[in-house]
Amino acid sequence: DIIYEYESVHPNSIHLFLEWWENEQKKRVLTTSEDVDAVRILTIHKSKGLEFGHVILPFCNWELDGTRPTRRIWCDNNEQGFNALEYAPLNYSLKLKDTIFRNNYLEEHLKAYIDNLNLLYVAFTRAKSELYILPYHPKVNRDGGISVSDIGAFIFNVIRQMRGESANEKYSFGVKPVNECKGEEKGSPWSLTSYPVFNPEGRISVKYRYRDFTVEGQTIHSAIDEGKLLHEIFRGIRYLEDIGDAVHQACLQGLVGMDEQKEYERKIRDYILDSDEASAWFTADCEVINEREILFPGGTRIRPDRIVIKRGKVKVIDYKFGQNEEKGHYNQVRFYCDALRKLGYDNPEGYIWYVKLNRINTL
Repeated sequence: DIIYEYESVHPNSIHLFLEWWENEQKKRVLTTSEDVDAVRILTIHKSKGLEFGHVILPFCNWELDGTRPTRRIWCDNNEQGFNALEYAPLNYSLKLKDTIFRNNYLEEHLKAYIDNLNLLYVAFTRAKSELYILPYHPKVNRDGGISVSDIGAFIFNVIRQMRGESANEKYSFGVKPVNECKGEEKGSPWSLTSYPVFNPEGRISVKYRYRDFTVEGQTIHSAIDEGKLLHEIFRGIRYLEDIGDAVHQACLQGLVGMDEQKEYERKIRDYILDSDEASAWFTADCEVINEREILFPGGTRIRPDRIVIKRGKVKVIDYKFGQNEEKGHYNQVRFYCDALRKLGYDNPEGYIWYVKLNRINTL
């Protein structure tokens, strides 16, 4: 819809659209109907005043009295000899508790607790039917007590006092209602036996593979998927000896199977060495900058695939893994070269490398 709207009033240019999108994307929102069977993800602040059938609070662990980022408070300055200013702006810190600014610190400390408890109240009152809270498991001190430094520890401590049970118990309150289906056949319910956002040993990280977005049951990458994959691997290659590490890193990220590593190493090495011009971009006497962002006034930014500086000459290389040449490719690289001139580089040269076609076009 946005592209259609853009084309109705602007020239049909991918390059110009991308420039426009960099400035406009934060102003655009995705509108969905309340009737859509989907999950909405939003902050607690934005949920204020709204209600939902089911609410999951996955990150219930914010600090009750955070000191980061640094904030300043205005303190009454009554110390004789230093009170030329009636108030002093000081960094909010526990250290103030043992100074003449103790009262100002304790007042701010109380306000911080109240603000964070109010935030918890907002989160707890959004659900109409079910509320699921997933806090950290707090650290238990040697004496069996719990340092209540964040909301998760606060909740745990309150529940433990209410139930009088040990710190290792798992708690649940109330009876989960069973909603009968009316007018519809009952299907087999789909449920998660666990929701491992956090665990005591550390944070769980989820990586996606490009094949997750292809047809179910497909065992090989499509042309588009492999293009994305090769582009991701090339990001980690500065010189020829980096190929193995870059492919291995892609394997660790789930992008390449263990049994595919050697094949991709061979394939990428052949792509580079089959072209004398391309292989010269990967020698040790080159200064290589891979996918470094260039920021322009107003927030616009670009990120060339590869910049090679060798014997005073600057070359901008843009990888293409498709089978077709497009006019927009030239406009993109031309824009990269203009940007480097503005940064003070003399006569940068632009290249479009159609990797699978073994073809390099010069601007």
